Amino acid sequence: MSKDAKKADKAGKKAKLAKGKAAKGKLSTEEVEALAGEALDKLSASQPQVTRQTLGLPGGACDMRIGRGALDRMGYDVRGTVGKPRLAFVLAGDAAPKRVLKEVRRQLVSEGFSVEGERMADDASARTPDALARLYEQLDEAGITSDDLIVAIGGPDVLSLACHAASRWCSGTTLVHVPCDVVAALEVAVSPRGLDVGEIDQAVLAPGHPRMVIADLDVILGQAEEQERMACVLMAQSAILDNAGAFERLAGRAEQLLEGDVTAWSEQIADTAKARARITSSSSLVVRRGLSFGLTTARALRRLLPKAGMAELLAEGLRFESRLAVVIDENADVDNVFALDALLDSLGLEELPCKVKPKKLARALRDECMMRMNRFQLPLPLRMGRVRITAIDDDVLLDHAEAWCEAHADM
Repeated sequence: MSKDAKKADKAGKKAKLAKGKAAKGKLSTEEVEALAGEALDKLSASQPQVTRQTLGLPGGACDMRIGRGALDRMGYDVRGTVGKPRLAFVLAGDAAPKRVLKEVRRQLVSEGFSVEGERMADDASARTPDALARLYEQLDEAGITSDDLIVAIGGPDVLSLACHAASRWCSGTTLVHVPCDVVAALEVAVSPRGLDVGEIDQAVLAPGHPRMVIADLDVILGQAEEQERMACVLMAQSAILDNAGAFERLAGRAEQLLEGDVTAWSEQIADTAKARARITSSSSLVVRRGLSFGLTTARALRRLLPKAGMAELLAEGLRFESRLAVVIDENADVDNVFALDALLDSLGLEELPCKVKPKKLARALRDECMMRMNRFQLPLPLRMGRVRITAIDDDVLLDHAEAWCEAHADM
């Protein structure tokens, strides 16, 4: 039982005690009303605020629960989704907190599920064809069918692997995500990470999504600072791809997010998840590819700056590609560049001082892009809510790389 649930239980008992004493004549009517009112106020204040957000995704909707104490009623919510309980397979990352794993098991057992489970490394090694094959074997040994349940607990890599497996196992098995950090909560339900094959990062995309996400803010917030910084970059990327309203809402919450305001985080997670769901569900390939805005540059920079954090690299990718859009397309809005710069700064994502040779950067960008297609194209934002897949001329790319490298070397 969570701390809030314990407080609520205590307040309820206090109210009952007051009524009992009143019945025995030990308290006056005024004293009873005062005690009962105090207890009910505490009871009301202690109730966790859990937001329910439905995400429309290809292949079906995802029911997202966001808030403090969201995990406390997971069993009840899951049973309503699955129907008659039988087996539940719990796939947990090795970094998942023991208290979370214990609570998930308790919730499932209390609703009548028999629980099987495995733990595994929660890093890129979880996103390989070999890891997927091992998971299939474990599901077979556990006797999981399409009428059963798979619950994934952990970070983005383990949750993404579960998306690959659940969507295919027995033609589709219900999947529930319990993210343990804010990046996993924001990213994976809508855009699961692909499987790595050889040197190609995320070469095989996941074909499905979870049916439900339990984003308990008591679990996902206050983790590694790098995770929250990465979440802020994803929020900025999603907002500029969505529309001006989404961008303004994020800008208005930036200070509160940095201060750790729980309400701001809850609202922004829901806002960003909705934006990413709309992008993923679009009938336009150009719009869907918008979610790779900044990623090609970030991956190229990772080759040249292996010690830099991915949050900083993706932020640089957004800056680099937004400026490239203005250089290439006269219809691109230069005000977007300045607005994005200001937003990233307000989220604590300052520019990255580094020394990189322009030709190496241009080559790394081209190589990264050409690993996935035979043309050198990037999704560039012309304005908020509009992306264009643009071919990049070698000379233009080199000129832009030279300007970027010179600016960052002087920091």
